[in-house]
Amino acid sequence: LKSGLLNPTLAVIDEAQRYDSLNISLLRYEGICYMYKKEYEKSDSIFYKLVEMGDTTFFTLSRLGQSLLGRNYIYKAIKPLEQAYVLDSTDYDVLMRLAYASYQVVGPEKGLFYYDKLEAGLQPEKGRLAAVFSGRADIYYSTKNYDAAHDWYKKAYATDPANLLYLANMG
Repeated sequence: LKSGLLNPTLAVIDEAQRYDSLNISLLRYEGICYMYKKEYEKSDSIFYKLVEMGDTTFFTLSRLGQSLLGRNYIYKAIKPLEQAYVLDSTDYDVLMRLAYASYQVVGPEKGLFYYDKLEAGLQPEKGRLAAVFSGRADIYYSTKNYDAAHDWYKKAYATDPANLLYLANMG
């Protein structure tokens, strides 16, 4: 799995599952493999199966949310992402996905709430912090608050001047 050889990994998992088809670790690895292969329907069903089996760990819930977002099932992704957030409120990937999904489903205020959480936790990480600023700007832009959008794109560009997309969006 770490080497990126997903098909041989799935073959090993399939062989192991002949002896223990309900092994939680094997199911997790299988779900991850399908998610990395962008076969989200398969990964969704595996992660749902894990939840039904009682596996409500951060790993499973966050991957279920990510897989659902891969299929653009934003409404369905909110619940597992929120549950993962309760378990680890500092995880960058969960917060980014939750900010995006919440903005789409609940509204701009909820998206901005999660971007606030991201910003507070990422002060030293410039590249990720710039992505948070840009995400805020996207929300303001979509709500036609162009001055605020410009200010946040400007802040993103000042934080990460190597990313010219922030400069273009600012324009």
